[in-house]
Amino acid sequence: MTQPISIAGLAGDGIGHDVFPCAAQMIETVNELVGKKLFDLSPLPYNAEWYLSHDNTPWPEGFEQELMEKFRVMFLIALGDPRVPEGGMAHAKTIILDTGRTLFDTNFNKCPFFVVHHDTVPQIPKGPFDIELFALNSTQVKVREERVGEPGTDSEAVYPEEIYNTTDFRHLLRQAMHRAEERGLTKILNVHKDNVLVHAHGRWADICNEVEAEFNASRKGPWIAIERQLADSALERLVRNPQTVPGIVVTDCAFGSIFEKPIEMLASGLRGEIPSDLDGVIGRENIEGMYYRRGNSYTEGKETVGIQIGRHSRPAIRENINESINLAILRGLKSVTVIHLSDIHPESYQLWKDVALEECKRRSMRAEFMHAGDFIATAIAAPAQLSHRVFAIDNLLGDLCRDGVAGLVGGMGIPPTNSYNTTGSTGKFFLEPLHGSGVNAKGERLKNPNPTATFLTVGELLESFGHPEMMVAVRAALYQVIESGIRTPDLGGTATTKEFSDAVIARFSELVGERELAHSQE
Repeated sequence: MTQPISIAGLAGDGIGHDVFPCAAQMIETVNELVGKKLFDLSPLPYNAEWYLSHDNTPWPEGFEQELMEKFRVMFLIALGDPRVPEGGMAHAKTIILDTGRTLFDTNFNKCPFFVVHHDTVPQIPKGPFDIELFALNSTQVKVREERVGEPGTDSEAVYPEEIYNTTDFRHLLRQAMHRAEERGLTKILNVHKDNVLVHAHGRWADICNEVEAEFNASRKGPWIAIERQLADSALERLVRNPQTVPGIVVTDCAFGSIFEKPIEMLASGLRGEIPSDLDGVIGRENIEGMYYRRGNSYTEGKETVGIQIGRHSRPAIRENINESINLAILRGLKSVTVIHLSDIHPESYQLWKDVALEECKRRSMRAEFMHAGDFIATAIAAPAQLSHRVFAIDNLLGDLCRDGVAGLVGGMGIPPTNSYNTTGSTGKFFLEPLHGSGVNAKGERLKNPNPTATFLTVGELLESFGHPEMMVAVRAALYQVIESGIRTPDLGGTATTKEFSDAVIARFSELVGERELAHSQE
């Protein structure tokens, strides 16, 4: 008898407590519909509460080995809690980066983005919006010549290295604060990624607090605050809610290159309509890039120098390109678009371009190329141009562009993700909806969250294990329930999470049952 697919289920933090039962109920419904235990879901308690009550450890020592031995799939709803160090995400590094991605070797992240229902398309103001960008330049962030290992071989790898000095960041913040004072602003935005780029951005939070206090102590006007936001969620905000973005954005050299063109587009007031049939997919390399998490930091007097090292290897790029081609072929497409940041790391993205051209030629596909800033600018000015395409992308840029394009389909509570092992070395899956934990700075969580991303991620699970027709049924059930008027508050309705979930699962069961009946009558 075939053993059920074992799933390690982690509700995580915040809205995970509300949304996880939705996933569990749908998985159990699938078991009932197929008449056997296809999936075996084991709820696990590891979240912020566990971390804080167990001496800041994410789970018991040695638990990683148990995960590898017992489970084929990790299904995590969301992590993030303001009580936890490192921006509320210290426990996430072990659970998501070290285990779900690295230990499980889920080297490819598939992230479809599509309109679930025409009423979920956000109503976005056209602007124009007056946002100024203050970014560290290439002399302040010293991008050393990228080291190339084993050039010309199948093991070739490029190691980009960025060097940050807190003196330069401090000076840039002061410039931005003075400009905010001139414009009469009361807030500026620092865009960062200190939850992963620990050596590059690790001191930025402290410096923001210091500069904010120092600047405001010497003036009589209203307090000017420095808001901080992760780059991925900041891009989603820029696409979906640009009217909420402070008039000044402060960031590093690479992120400045990405934000520059979207900010210019918002200033022009040009805004494209979001098509109701928008449907594309991002194929993200899930292990390397600047998320390679190597480097160090050291102190010189009162200032800190941080060195962040990334990695782009030919084997990992080849796997990404080929799996992206597979997704394109399934969709009847003839090309794959590679997203790059060649102006910042030319050697790294030249390797991406070389491998893409080689693999696309070998498989009779066409390779296209797009700068990450152009990708987000297109999401603002002409989102239809992103539809019916597959985008191959590295780890860091994939994180940013994935959340940015989520702004077109209703935010990060809508798209699913599916990380999996393409090489056959582990056969593992790491499923993680894009909800976010929905917890604010006070530790309060969103009421009656929308479980759409979780349901769609269950659909990814079903498709991955041989039931694509059930994935279709999940999407159809969501559409039909929303169409019927049963909607959570974010969709303009009054339904609780449970009411919405019960309706979706009931309709899903009917659709699967109708399909089975139709097959039996053929």
